Amino acid sequence: MANIALHKKVIESDVKHPEVVTDGNISKYSNHSGFAYFNIPGTLTIDLEQLISVKCIRILLWDGPGAGKLLNSRRYQFLLAVSKDGNEWNEIFRTSDKGTIGWQIFKFSDSIKVKFIRIYGLKNTANKHFHVVELEAHDEIPDNPKGNVHIGNVVNVKFDSETDTNADTDIIEAKPTRKIDSKELARIIKTLEESPIDKQVVKEIKARFDDLIVLDQNLNAIRREIVNPVTTEIKKSNRLAISAMGLTIIGLIVTIAIQILQAVR
Repeated sequence: MANIALHKKVIESDVKHPEVVTDGNISKYSNHSGFAYFNIPGTLTIDLEQLISVKCIRILLWDGPGAGKLLNSRRYQFLLAVSKDGNEWNEIFRTSDKGTIGWQIFKFSDSIKVKFIRIYGLKNTANKHFHVVELEAHDEIPDNPKGNVHIGNVVNVKFDSETDTNADTDIIEAKPTRKIDSKELARIIKTLEESPIDKQVVKEIKARFDDLIVLDQNLNAIRREIVNPVTTEIKKSNRLAISAMGLTIIGLIVTIAIQILQAVR
């Protein structure tokens, strides 16, 4: 049994003290040290350096006990996603509106192949920063942390589950999000570049596609913030997002058609 994430690198340059989040220290942290942090909204991504089988992911959010204090009253909201290549992401968990703190433990029913692990920081009820003491990735499911610890969530992750992802219960199931196929978009751009269509138009289309990929990676985090006042509309927002994406692509196709007609003339 091994912590695959030990001493692995954080890829974001704006994360403060990134080396701390994979140093293996899960007990000696204080109000001022022993944790990494970044501005909300933001991300923290661990690069495992190779595609590897993962059976369990554990995250320790700053909670107070490591500093010898009582459990802090703050609560964090976040989204957890994994990726094989850094382009296509599977969302495996998002917190409920009430938030969480302490250990977040994710146990996979079957090992998954992962190269990148990403935390989307959405909210901290105490301030504008998201604080992570440690992120671990294990090839087997370890025993729960012992001692003066608080376990905020234990999540049984089973992909292709129809169970909604929320944190209202201690043990839940999660499912992956829909993804944009970035490789297919790259293939389309290459085809357009080899066509007689104006190069500036192709450049603009490529920029739109790049925006779509970024939007796809952050859509769930953004949506979670936007629809908090109307949580009953969350499922509808998924369909709206897909419809909006479809309309964008239709608009691109119309632009291409116009350019082709002009080229023919």
